[in-house]
Amino acid sequence: MTDKILSADETSLISKISAAALADLYEQGHVLNQLHSIAEYNLDAEFMRVNENYLQLTGYGADELLGQNLNMLLDLKYRHSEEYQLFWQKLHRGETVSGQYKRIAKGAKTVWINASYIPVIELTGSLWKVVEYATDVTEHVQLKQELAETMLQVKSVLLAVQKGDLSQQISVVCRNTDLVELCTGVNAVLASTTAIAELVKRAGIFIAEAAARVEAASKSLIKNQRR
Repeated sequence: MTDKILSADETSLISKISAAALADLYEQGHVLNQLHSIAEYNLDAEFMRVNENYLQLTGYGADELLGQNLNMLLDLKYRHSEEYQLFWQKLHRGETVSGQYKRIAKGAKTVWINASYIPVIELTGSLWKVVEYATDVTEHVQLKQELAETMLQVKSVLLAVQKGDLSQQISVVCRNTDLVELCTGVNAVLASTTAIAELVKRAGIFIAEAAARVEAASKSLIKNQRR
């Protein structure tokens, strides 16, 4: 069987389709590059390539990351965990792994990412590299942590109030404006309640002392009258 010889029009059409496909792929890659922090790793988890977003996320320069192991962005506990070992075992099997991950950026700064790690397979069927597409969710995670911590403090303070202890206050350690207002408002109520309770207590003491003085004066008057 002889190979079919394409006409000039067919060749031109194929060229146009190929050019359009390449342009589409380039556009998709450009969009991903703008939206995500992207890193490529070899099979030993060493950085092969990083984009500008990834450098901004981690605070490192390209010369500080390329050739280094992903371990440099992991805390010691996770680095030696079974979870991390399973993470790479899945990737080596050609499985995509996604989730939320903690990373230690330059200056020991903690960042959180939602990321997908995608194995890239060569035409021969062999695993070539792993590509990471990550989105910075640090602010979202910190807000959840601050909310959880604030709610625990509020619960503790309310339990203390139920037991009659009005001296507790909520530590304002959050950065979110709404949470700061919540903590400040609860503290203000507690302070006002404490002030009212103290005022009532002092008034009670004053009334008791005044009543005692009146009673003493009455007894003294009756005693004098009997003389």
